[in-house]
Amino acid sequence: MDLDTIKKSIKNWNDVRNTELGLTYLTSGFGFEINRNEYQIWKEIIDKKIFSDTPLNNNTAKYNGYFIHLYIGISSYSKTIFHLVDSITESDPDHKYSASLVTKKFTKESIEKQDFTKDLQDVEIQDIKAVKRAFKWFFQSNSWAYNKLNPSDPDENPDVVRVFTIHFQDFYNIFEDENNKKAFLFFGLTNMTREGRTSTMEIEVILCPEKGFLDNGNKSQDVTTPRPPYSITNKNLNLL
Repeated sequence: MDLDTIKKSIKNWNDVRNTELGLTYLTSGFGFEINRNEYQIWKEIIDKKIFSDTPLNNNTAKYNGYFIHLYIGISSYSKTIFHLVDSITESDPDHKYSASLVTKKFTKESIEKQDFTKDLQDVEIQDIKAVKRAFKWFFQSNSWAYNKLNPSDPDENPDVVRVFTIHFQDFYNIFEDENNKKAFLFFGLTNMTREGRTSTMEIEVILCPEKGFLDNGNKSQDVTTPRPPYSITNKNLNLL
């Protein structure tokens, strides 16, 4: 997919995101996967940037401040698609995306069935939270959309998400385990607070290894920021 087509798909989403049709696109599938090869391309780009500034070390905090940008798009076939690219590539004034920009479609598969009667003593707290947030999206996405399109503040306009910024550290936390060949990304709902505002329910992206919850050793990641409602200013979001 060429860059012009990608930008057009992102514009297509922008044209409908603040309408009831937008929710239809957001709920037309469950999630999608990022494989290790795609992750490795991003990691090599970010590692190269870090090394050019400061010699690499074994401190995983070195990835602080680096992101994967996840754009929502609508294809020419009226299908929901997602475009992901690392923040280093997007900051390049020449916009040479190449293999660092990947496009995904919703999968129609749901998360693999789990035995929820199992002993949860050793389950990571992140996974329990991820389950709750995923169920909130499943059951409350309609009410979330209604509140977004009909804000209680008369001075606030509807403003549904265009792009998510995801800490690259979240991907690293999953793929540092060599047994994890893929990361699965899907929507959830959680309470978020912006400065000077009351807490509101907002859409988020959750990452987990493969497609399973509650497997011992899994660590779901959920440090993602939807923009809007959070600012897109000075974020090098050049595909918008």
